[in-house]
Amino acid sequence: MKKVSFYGMIFLLAVISIFLGFLFVGGSRIAYEILTNTKGEIFSGRQYMFLPTLSYVLIGILFSIFAIFPLIYANAQYIRGKTFQRKTVDALRWSLNFFAGTDLCVFLLILYFFFNRYYGIPLLILLFAVCVFSLVLLVLHSITNIVKDGVEMQEEQDLVI
Repeated sequence: MKKVSFYGMIFLLAVISIFLGFLFVGGSRIAYEILTNTKGEIFSGRQYMFLPTLSYVLIGILFSIFAIFPLIYANAQYIRGKTFQRKTVDALRWSLNFFAGTDLCVFLLILYFFFNRYYGIPLLILLFAVCVFSLVLLVLHSITNIVKDGVEMQEEQDLVI
């Protein structure tokens, strides 16, 4: 069972790395698609928005990449049966902070679009992304608090005995 879990974790890490690599390489394409019209040309009045959009997209993708690794570590601790430890709580908090950074980047991109009067479908997609990342933050925060309470209860029980 443990050997299968270890190979499963390696496979999961490889798949996530390949997927996030494609996202990182495609970050400039994402920024380009957000700012282009149907002919594939950047709007003449929006060319100054390409570099800030690209930087927000790439920084958000980097935060997402960094958020995955602590989750993989916490999952490995769960597979080993060592869920209620301080290291697991710390890993979940790191992942929570990185997901908050991703959410902040997407929210700042929305504000950048809003203040430059660039409305439309990209703004709705980014609003949906903020909702998804906020939901992930809520779930991850709940899991972190449950594990933290479990660690405190386990330490309290160890002191009583």
